[in-house]
Amino acid sequence: MRRVDGRSPGRFLEDEICGPRSLDFAFGLSPPDLDRAVELTGLDDAFREANASTRPELYRRAIANPPGAQSPEVVNGRAWRMAEIPAVNGHGSARGMCGIYAALLEGALLSPGLLAEATSAQSYGRDRVFGHENAWGLGFGVDDEGYGMGGLGGSYAGVSTRGGYAFAFVTGTMGDGSAGLAVENAFRSCVGLPGLDSDEA
Repeated sequence: MRRVDGRSPGRFLEDEICGPRSLDFAFGLSPPDLDRAVELTGLDDAFREANASTRPELYRRAIANPPGAQSPEVVNGRAWRMAEIPAVNGHGSARGMCGIYAALLEGALLSPGLLAEATSAQSYGRDRVFGHENAWGLGFGVDDEGYGMGGLGGSYAGVSTRGGYAFAFVTGTMGDGSAGLAVENAFRSCVGLPGLDSDEA
């Protein structure tokens, strides 16, 4: 982004995507937004050990870059929240995250060809970081249901291409993806869609 456009990822996101659509999501919080960010809780030794216990050694090495990504002192700190590290420190509301995916679903952000390429499996098989079968598009996890991306602790945003909707769940308390899955399945039951199991979410 910097090479092609000159703007940082956070500035580009705000100028081109979130700002024009009034979407509450950012890479790198501004000083006025720092007070709106919730304190993440549950980032303790028990969570870190449980999160890493079933994963390959490469996972432990990956989460140490950048350092502090699972430290409450770091992730709740001013410097982390103001930094622009798109892979790990996006901040926003569920409505804001869902709005980005809704714009993708509506064809408002990418051409049909580019979206199809980005959301098609570019690599698949056993993920050497997470330790399970996975398929990745260009910046998205992909499966037969659609595409999206989860975050540490159970937050998730994505599109169900089968169901024709965008969805996001955010939490400030560390856990797994079960709470978000329960909320999405409650939504699906309201609109007459079958529930997802944990392998599809």
